[in-house]
This record gives sequence, C-alpha cells and structure tokens, in this order.
Amino acid sequence: MGIEHVIYRLALKYPGGMRQLAEDLGRNYNVLTNKLNPNVATHHVYIEELDVLVAFLDTDEVAKYFAAQRNMFCVKSPGFDGLSDGALLDLFISLESEKAQWLEKMKDALSDGNISTAEAGEIEREYGEFISAAAEMMARIRLYAQASEERAKRIAGLKK
Repeated sequence: MGIEHVIYRLALKYPGGMRQLAEDLGRNYNVLTNKLNPNVATHHVYIEELDVLVAFLDTDEVAKYFAAQRNMFCVKSPGFDGLSDGALLDLFISLESEKAQWLEKMKDALSDGNISTAEAGEIEREYGEFISAAAEMMARIRLYAQASEERAKRIAGLKK
C-alpha cells in the first residue's frame, strides 16, 4: 500500500466525506477526488497539497507511513503540561506494561519452537509500541529536567 492509498483512505474518513473535504479546502470535488483516488493515473497530489491535506485531516498516519518505509517508528513529542511526579510514574508503569505485552507475544510465538511471519509481525508491532512508550518517557524526563532547572534558576534569582 502506497502513500496514495493512505491519503485516499484518510480523505474518505473525513467528517462529511470527500465532498466536505473538497469544500473545506476550496477545491473542485471532481479534481480532488481524481487526485486522491489511487486508481486514477492522470491526476497527482503535489507535495504542497500533501502538506495541506495532512494538516486538514489532522493525522499522524502520513508520518507513520514514511517512518515505516524507513524501518522507523514515530513518537509524538510530549509537551510538559505541568508533568507531576505521579504522571511520570504513570508513564513508567505504562512503559512496563508495553514491555510485558511485547515479551508475552515473544513467549507465545516461541512456545512451539517456531515463529511464523504473522507472529513476527505481531512481535514487531508490540515492540514498536514499547519503543514509542520508552521514547515518550525519555522525552518527558528531559522536559521535566528542563523545567526543574528553570525553576531552580528562578528561585536562585529571587534569593539574590
């Protein structure tokens, strides 16, 4: 499945459908439909249009598609949002839960001494979720440390 299939599928799921998407974009419905339909070879989406579509569709699917093409995973960068010690602990627990699910998939797959292609895919999917959870936790820890240092500087400035 190519990027054109991803975009077409997302456009079809747009609230109000493809017709509403065309209207919201200020585009001709027939032209947009032809550009997005992967079975139409005469119309193509330009890179600038892809950028606008991703924003309008409010999706991470395109980034995930391109990352998968490069054997990579996408991880959302979290904001600090006043992360508390409890929230950090929740992230750690979530990380361990993802790790447990990944290990359980490996255990199940190895139970018969063989790993099928489908089982390998499931292990890889669970691994991706585990890695994403780990990356999110590390990003939050970095943000937490940065906020802590800024707070310490402000307190030191007040004491002068």
